[in-house]
Formats: sequence, structure tokens, C-alpha cells
Amino acid sequence: MTEVVKNDLARIIAFTKQYEDEFLKALMNFTNREIIEHNTAVEKELNALTNRNNELDVLFERIYEDSVSEKISEDRFAKMSSKYESEQATISQRISELKKEIRQQSHQSGSIAEFLDVVKRYTEMKELTPQILREFVSKIIIHHRQRIDGADVQKIEIVYNCIGAIDFPDLELIPNDEVNLQTRKGVKLVSQSA
Repeated sequence: MTEVVKNDLARIIAFTKQYEDEFLKALMNFTNREIIEHNTAVEKELNALTNRNNELDVLFERIYEDSVSEKISEDRFAKMSSKYESEQATISQRISELKKEIRQQSHQSGSIAEFLDVVKRYTEMKELTPQILREFVSKIIIHHRQRIDGADVQKIEIVYNCIGAIDFPDLELIPNDEVNLQTRKGVKLVSQSA
């Protein structure tokens, strides 16, 4: 596993060192596209939740008026108002989370510069230390084993700090050392940055 991460990281560092302008361009294109898609989905969910929250206010007013005019019983009012309040609390919490997410996305452009600074510090990485791993990698996702073209393959997705999971098509310009790991039952590990 360490060799897979080290190999992928070494390739990104080498690519960045040799093709910094292309790296920035590819990263900005990928990041902007990803941010736009993500923000569109977040805005859509935020609008739907805000509309539902407003509907709940109106519904609560109606059941209150119905309770005062004795169109519904006090028990029914209590049950309905409890249900609406519970739903509104859940919605309010999710709205707060989405707004926080939007704020975090707006800081993404500064993250690219941070990532480049880290890359420049480790242009001659000889070994993968825990410190280097923490500075570069946010998380590693190991997918379930699949059978592809008669071979068992297990994809490893590396999510980098500041830039996320990304795959550069031009990364093929940088040699990729074949990493053979001892795995159970002959499973081939395939690293993928996106």
C-alpha cells in the first residue's frame, strides 16, 4: 500500500516539477469544473430546504389558527406541531451544514497554492514518511475487488489535501514504476488519483 501511494505521489511531484504551468491549468480546470458541479448541487438542495422550511412556517401557522378556532383538537395540534418542529430542526441543521460547505468551497483557490508549496518542499522525496503522508494525503479509499478482463483488480483512490481526488491525463507523460504488491489471491492493485 505504501509503495502505491509513494509511486503516485512521486509521479505527481515529478509532473508538477516538469510541467508546472500544465499542472496549474489542469488543476484549475478540474477544480473549477468540480466546484461548479458541486456548488450547483448544493445550491439546489439549499433552495429546496429553504422552501420547505418556509412551508413549515406556514403550515405551523395554519394548524395554530385551526387549534385556536377549535377546528382540530389540542392533541392533534400537539402531534402535528411536534412533527413540524422536528422536521424544521433537521432542515435548519442541514442548511447550516450546506452554508458551511459553500464557505469552504470558496477557499479552494488558496488551497491550490498551498498544494504547490508542499510539492516544492518535497521535490526530492526519497521515502514516504508519516509527515509527508499527512501533508499530501487527505484519505485513501480502497475499493472492493472486481474482476476485469479475467483478472482480479482492486482500485485504490488517493484523495490529496487541498486538491482532492484528481486524475491528470498528461500524468502518463511521467513514467509509472510498476508496483507489485504481495496480495491475497493474486489481486492486482491499481492506484487512481481520481
